[in-house]
Amino acid sequence: MNERVAWSTAELERSLGEVGSQLAWPEFSDLAPMVATRIRDARTRMARPWWERLGVRRPVLRPIFQPAWQRVAVAAVVLAAVLGGVVAVPAGRRAVAGWLGLRGEEITLVPTTSPVPLPTGLGVHLLLGARATLEEAAGQVPFRIVQPHDSSLGAPDEVYMTIQSLGPQLFLVYRARPGLPPAVGTGVGLLFSEFQASVDAQFIQKSIGPGTEITAVTVNGEPGFWISGAPHEVVFVHDGEPVADEVRLAGNVLVWEHGDVTLRIESELSEQQALAIAKSVS
Repeated sequence: MNERVAWSTAELERSLGEVGSQLAWPEFSDLAPMVATRIRDARTRMARPWWERLGVRRPVLRPIFQPAWQRVAVAAVVLAAVLGGVVAVPAGRRAVAGWLGLRGEEITLVPTTSPVPLPTGLGVHLLLGARATLEEAAGQVPFRIVQPHDSSLGAPDEVYMTIQSLGPQLFLVYRARPGLPPAVGTGVGLLFSEFQASVDAQFIQKSIGPGTEITAVTVNGEPGFWISGAPHEVVFVHDGEPVADEVRLAGNVLVWEHGDVTLRIESELSEQQALAIAKSVS
């Protein structure tokens, strides 16, 4: 009665390696010198063959006879190349099992590891870092996490964390919905981020290019800027140095200081709509 044996790829490779170690195999690896010597000796023994007398150039010939170890080597290479296809066929599995001395047994390849699922999520394509929860993020960022409490938003749909030139950054992603239009090319309606930095009017003004407008605003008595128009970068001050940070959504930006952190809203909302949400942050 046949016994079914499940082998992992690693186990099968190890078994083949053990069989290979018992095969006759030359200790040298470079065959070119040996072949060249034999060809020269053969030409010395054979004085002017008929094709040379006729002026015909003979092409380079391969050896007609091969030692037994060469045939074994070729077979091993072919086996390694086609094994993946052979074991997929029942007859092939039985043949390989017999060759390995496993008479009456059937080989089944099983994966050594499960496939790694690709990350999914609304904000994955925005390169926001690693997915997290607010509870997980609270223990990893050096500042108190805040978030908007506007009734039009509710809880964030996704939370991400990353560490870049501005240090730890936290991103709250809100899905587009009625009253919260999606940013171009995404299903994101609003992106709220927070990080430790300060807003400097001089750097902000210098970082804004043509086609972009900037307006100074205040949010709950704290300084900030409303930036609209063409896509742009925003320069902040982190550890006393100016640091440019890209805008993830090609929309409008409201950025302002809140205690020792800087907060930013990216969306397609108007200035007044964004300011209303910003004032709900706590």
